[in-house]
Amino acid sequence: MSDQLTSNPSFVKRFANGFSYGTRSLSLLKSDAGLKGLTAVPVLLTALSLMTFLYWTLSSVPTWLITFLPEVGSPWIQVAEGLVWVVGLISAVMISFLGTLLVSRIIGLPFYSFMAERSLKLLSNEAPPPLSFSKQISFAARMFFVSLLRTAVLLPVLFLLVVASLIPGVQLVAAALSMLIAAFDFSDYALEAKGIALTSRFKFLKANFYEFAGFSVFVGMIFFIPIVNVFLLPLAVLGGSVLVHECSKSQPQGPLGRYNAQASDRDLRVKNKTFT
Repeated sequence: MSDQLTSNPSFVKRFANGFSYGTRSLSLLKSDAGLKGLTAVPVLLTALSLMTFLYWTLSSVPTWLITFLPEVGSPWIQVAEGLVWVVGLISAVMISFLGTLLVSRIIGLPFYSFMAERSLKLLSNEAPPPLSFSKQISFAARMFFVSLLRTAVLLPVLFLLVVASLIPGVQLVAAALSMLIAAFDFSDYALEAKGIALTSRFKFLKANFYEFAGFSVFVGMIFFIPIVNVFLLPLAVLGGSVLVHECSKSQPQGPLGRYNAQASDRDLRVKNKTFT
């Protein structure tokens, strides 16, 4: 089975295409001023939240350590206390980073959802939709609900990945699967913009597994850049939009075929109504 997959040239091409969809996010961002503006807002909010977390944790760590560490004169104890201080400061930075990552995903929801919708229109050479704050708040609320539902569905898998990450020799597999789930998560904004049902989204993932695998490498490159990665999340959202657009376009009879046909009919009815 594995020999057939690796010997199949389409496997390599589809994997490479998936990675290229991520790299195309930068050119897509450069091509539209609206996307640049939408990206700037969550990036600025992320920077503000990171500074807030760093200030809070770094100012709190000395107080916590002074409170709990005993005052002794032994040189060995002082060396141990020094190591505890180093670990405490590193932990403070990590807590700040993880907190910022969580907050950035929440505050970015309305902006990421509109970025996905706008990028799909641009990729289809259609006029970008007008910015509607109320519409995007509603969209973000749906995305939040869908994210919770999808997390509940994937919870057993996520639990197994956490356990697997603790087993020597299995960490790489666990990390690869985690990035695959993250790639699916970033593509979900575009799938929601298309109005795709949750079950059809998993079918889309299965039908385009190699593309998602390639895209997950791009997502992994973003995630493994310390601190900076929280500011690069918009690129992953745009890359996910490119993936959804290209894969659904190349598979008219695939899991999204019915939705694409419905969208085309809806656009045609709108145009006919406009001209009549």
